[in-house]
Amino acid sequence: MTTRALLLVALAAVVAKPGMCQQHRWEAQAARTEAVNSTVALLRADLQAKSPATVRKLDASIMLDVSVSGGNVPRSRRTFSGRTIEIPDLFIATSINLARALRTARRAEDYTCIYQYKQHMDRTGSTVGPETYLERAGTQCAELKSRFPLGPVSERIAEQELISTIAFAYLHELGHQYHEHLPVQLPPDVSSKENQCSFLRGMAVRRQLEYEADQFAVDTLDALGRPELVLATSPLWIPAPPSAAPNLVALDQMLSERIAEHPFSAFRWARILDRTLVNLSKRSTPDPALRDIIEQLKDWEARAREMVAESDQSLSPC
Repeated sequence: MTTRALLLVALAAVVAKPGMCQQHRWEAQAARTEAVNSTVALLRADLQAKSPATVRKLDASIMLDVSVSGGNVPRSRRTFSGRTIEIPDLFIATSINLARALRTARRAEDYTCIYQYKQHMDRTGSTVGPETYLERAGTQCAELKSRFPLGPVSERIAEQELISTIAFAYLHELGHQYHEHLPVQLPPDVSSKENQCSFLRGMAVRRQLEYEADQFAVDTLDALGRPELVLATSPLWIPAPPSAAPNLVALDQMLSERIAEHPFSAFRWARILDRTLVNLSKRSTPDPALRDIIEQLKDWEARAREMVAESDQSLSPC
């Protein structure tokens, strides 16, 4: 997985356009908020100009909430007072920090340091930039630290990745609203076999809703004429690096999906890229190297899902 993961991270360079963005001081919350507001404003203008009437009407009813408290995952809400899409500041900070850190990745060891940095942000809610984190990360990440400060081209690529991630996140949440997804109720306890099965079925439905919202985001970007922007969201999907027993680690991560609200990130990324390849192919012949990477990931996902299905058959109480 390490080589494939690093190749996927490099996909963002396919769509980055140096010179199209200005560098921000990302430590400042105001800069992150401005990035969300400006990106979503441009995206919504594009939606109003190019989308079907149903999407235009839905988007016009949405209130954007750039929240500074709470979790780090974008969410959509529908209440009697209206519809809201929430994009937390912590999500933006994590996205730009990872995008900037990944600009320095050269080896598998670098990828491990970056994933540890992601875990640190997820666990603590920290918004510190990679330079500050690496100052405290120890000698194992010293080589990564030495590659800062980033040059202007790398900073612009990272910013383009942030812009693409914000756009995808907004459209994903809009997809939940478009399909009228409702919260899936789960049993209050799982002490009985019946409730255990009900819980597993409910979580499976929740994961399916995430796939449906992902597809809406991918296809909407295609309808807007920008299917390639999906490729620049790779920092969203970085999986844990393999350890001394990579097969066991991968199996543990994949099997944990059955009790997770969101699908295993590598499974989502494989489906997103596969759908994107279909959309790109409608316009022109995709780069052969890009097609090969996506086909490899798609093949890996199919084999991994077979493994999960076999495990479910032997371990599931249902």
